[in-house]
Amino acid sequence: MVAGANPREFFLERSTKKKPNFIKKDSKTISSKEVSSQKRGNAYRHTKSGYREDIDMNMRSNWEANFARILIGYSIKFEFEPKIFTFPIKRGTKGYTPDFYLTKTKEWLEIKGYLDDKSKIKIKRFKKYYPLEFKKLTFIISKYSAEAIRFAIELEIPRVIFYEDIRSEYAALVSNWEGK
Repeated sequence: MVAGANPREFFLERSTKKKPNFIKKDSKTISSKEVSSQKRGNAYRHTKSGYREDIDMNMRSNWEANFARILIGYSIKFEFEPKIFTFPIKRGTKGYTPDFYLTKTKEWLEIKGYLDDKSKIKIKRFKKYYPLEFKKLTFIISKYSAEAIRFAIELEIPRVIFYEDIRSEYAALVSNWEGK
């Protein structure tokens, strides 16, 4: 079994703040332009994509939005989906875009609430074609997804954090937390 990294330690190690500032805001979490994709085969069909007023960003899922709120609370500089890593292949999955990039520590973060076959291919190819960048990858998955855990072990993903551990640590602290 893969051991999940401690979320609080993860954020504290990357922040100059030892006490985060989660500001309460009276704004809707997701705008009226919320989009929920229902296309078959789309990894985001299970998520709520849309603009979040409180963080002034479009996010593909609740998990990503909550993670961004924590980064902002700790004043950790990040970019959301800043780069596409292209693969030198003629057919199939030709690129991968990690969810977050931490600019100070030069780390990549991938949040996977739903791990489909296409996502697995992207991450395998990321490891194959960009091994140095892969070594800086943190994988955020559900501790209840045996498939995602097996995949993380098989691929030797450098750091795994379980989303449920993040939620139990931060849901009560972060305003506009989405989900249960």
